[in-house]
Amino acid sequence: MIAAIRAAVLLFVILIVPRLADASCAWLLWATYSTNRTVHAIERAFETQRSCEDAIPGAVQRQVRVWRGPYKSVNVNPVDPAVVRAEGMPDSPRKQAEGDVLLIRVSCWPLGLQPKGFEGAEYPARDSR
Repeated sequence: MIAAIRAAVLLFVILIVPRLADASCAWLLWATYSTNRTVHAIERAFETQRSCEDAIPGAVQRQVRVWRGPYKSVNVNPVDPAVVRAEGMPDSPRKQAEGDVLLIRVSCWPLGLQPKGFEGAEYPARDSR
Protein backbone atom coordinates (compact mmCIF):
# COMPACT_ATOMS: atom_id res chain seq x y z
CA MET A 1 0.00 0.00 0.00
CA ILE A 2 2.77 2.44 0.93
CA ALA A 3 4.62 1.54 -2.26
CA ALA A 4 1.52 2.41 -4.31
CA ILE A 5 1.21 5.80 -2.58
CA ARG A 6 4.90 6.53 -3.18
CA ALA A 7 4.51 5.55 -6.83
CA ALA A 8 1.48 7.86 -7.19
CA VAL A 9 3.36 10.77 -5.61
CA LEU A 10 6.39 10.13 -7.81
CA LEU A 11 4.17 10.00 -10.90
CA PHE A 12 2.58 13.31 -9.86
CA VAL A 13 6.00 14.92 -9.40
CA ILE A 14 7.30 13.63 -12.73
CA LEU A 15 4.23 14.46 -14.83
CA ILE A 16 2.49 17.43 -13.20
CA VAL A 17 5.10 19.60 -11.46
CA PRO A 18 7.05 20.42 -14.68
CA ARG A 19 3.81 21.52 -16.33
CA LEU A 20 3.03 23.80 -13.40
CA ALA A 21 6.46 25.39 -13.72
CA ASP A 22 5.91 25.93 -17.46
CA ALA A 23 2.53 27.52 -16.72
CA SER A 24 4.20 30.30 -14.71
CA CYS A 25 4.30 32.42 -17.88
CA ALA A 26 0.66 31.72 -18.75
CA TRP A 27 -1.97 34.40 -19.22
CA LEU A 28 -5.61 33.92 -18.34
CA LEU A 29 -8.62 35.44 -20.09
CA TRP A 30 -11.11 36.46 -17.39
CA ALA A 31 -14.75 37.50 -17.61
CA THR A 32 -15.90 39.72 -14.76
CA TYR A 33 -19.68 39.77 -14.28
CA SER A 34 -21.15 42.62 -12.26
CA THR A 35 -24.77 43.07 -11.20
CA ASN A 36 -25.46 43.56 -7.51
CA ARG A 37 -22.24 41.58 -6.84
CA THR A 38 -19.10 40.82 -8.82
CA VAL A 39 -18.09 37.35 -10.01
CA HIS A 40 -14.89 36.47 -11.88
CA ALA A 41 -14.57 33.47 -14.20
CA ILE A 42 -11.60 32.17 -16.17
CA GLU A 43 -12.52 31.73 -19.82
CA ARG A 44 -9.27 30.43 -21.36
CA ALA A 45 -5.51 30.19 -20.82
CA PHE A 46 -2.79 31.38 -23.20
CA GLU A 47 0.99 31.12 -23.36
CA THR A 48 1.57 34.81 -24.09
CA GLN A 49 0.04 38.15 -23.20
CA ARG A 50 -0.36 39.02 -26.88
CA SER A 51 -2.31 35.86 -27.74
CA CYS A 52 -4.58 36.46 -24.74
CA GLU A 53 -5.23 40.09 -25.68
CA ASP A 54 -5.85 39.09 -29.31
CA ALA A 55 -8.65 36.80 -28.06
CA ILE A 56 -10.54 39.59 -26.23
CA PRO A 57 -12.68 40.76 -29.21
CA GLY A 58 -13.86 37.20 -29.91
CA ALA A 59 -14.65 36.64 -26.23
CA VAL A 60 -16.64 39.89 -26.14
CA GLN A 61 -18.68 38.78 -29.16
CA ARG A 62 -19.37 35.39 -27.51
CA GLN A 63 -20.65 37.23 -24.42
CA VAL A 64 -22.94 39.32 -26.65
CA ARG A 65 -24.37 36.18 -28.28
CA VAL A 66 -24.86 34.39 -24.94
CA TRP A 67 -26.66 37.24 -23.19
CA ARG A 68 -28.74 38.44 -26.16
CA GLY A 69 -31.45 35.85 -25.38
CA PRO A 70 -32.19 36.49 -21.71
CA TYR A 71 -31.72 40.28 -21.89
CA LYS A 72 -33.68 42.86 -23.84
CA SER A 73 -30.67 44.85 -24.98
CA VAL A 74 -27.03 43.75 -25.20
CA ASN A 75 -24.35 46.15 -26.46
CA VAL A 76 -20.59 46.56 -26.48
CA ASN A 77 -19.50 49.73 -24.69
CA PRO A 78 -18.28 52.21 -27.35
CA VAL A 79 -15.75 53.75 -24.93
CA ASP A 80 -14.35 50.42 -23.69
CA PRO A 81 -14.79 47.62 -26.27
CA ALA A 82 -13.88 44.99 -23.65
CA VAL A 83 -17.14 45.70 -21.76
CA VAL A 84 -20.59 44.32 -22.58
CA ARG A 85 -23.73 45.91 -21.13
CA ALA A 86 -26.92 43.83 -20.94
CA GLU A 87 -30.21 45.31 -19.72
CA GLY A 88 -32.91 43.07 -18.22
CA MET A 89 -36.16 41.83 -19.70
CA PRO A 90 -39.30 42.50 -17.61
CA ASP A 91 -41.07 39.16 -18.29
CA SER A 92 -38.00 36.95 -18.20
CA PRO A 93 -38.19 33.58 -16.42
CA ARG A 94 -34.96 34.65 -14.71
CA LYS A 95 -36.92 37.41 -12.95
CA GLN A 96 -34.79 40.35 -14.06
CA ALA A 97 -36.51 43.61 -13.31
CA GLU A 98 -36.86 46.34 -15.90
CA GLY A 99 -33.66 48.35 -15.77
CA ASP A 100 -31.50 45.56 -14.29
CA VAL A 101 -28.04 45.79 -15.79
CA LEU A 102 -25.35 43.13 -16.20
CA LEU A 103 -21.87 44.39 -17.02
CA ILE A 104 -19.25 41.98 -18.33
CA ARG A 105 -15.59 42.96 -18.67
CA VAL A 106 -13.22 40.66 -20.55
CA SER A 107 -9.56 41.07 -19.55
CA CYS A 108 -6.20 39.28 -19.57
CA TRP A 109 -4.15 38.68 -16.44
CA PRO A 110 -0.88 36.87 -15.80
CA LEU A 111 -1.16 33.59 -13.95
CA GLY A 112 -1.29 34.31 -10.23
CA LEU A 113 -3.16 37.61 -10.56
CA GLN A 114 -6.83 38.21 -11.13
CA PRO A 115 -9.16 41.18 -11.50
CA LYS A 116 -10.04 42.69 -8.12
CA GLY A 117 -13.21 44.49 -9.10
CA PHE A 118 -15.06 45.59 -12.17
CA GLU A 119 -13.24 48.90 -12.44
CA GLY A 120 -9.75 47.48 -11.88
CA ALA A 121 -8.84 46.19 -15.32
CA GLU A 122 -5.16 47.08 -15.22
CA TYR A 123 -2.58 44.63 -13.95
CA PRO A 124 0.76 45.73 -12.51
CA ALA A 125 3.81 45.79 -14.75
CA ARG A 126 5.84 42.57 -14.69
CA ASP A 127 8.82 44.24 -12.95
CA SER A 128 6.65 45.62 -10.10
CA ARG A 129 5.54 42.18 -8.89
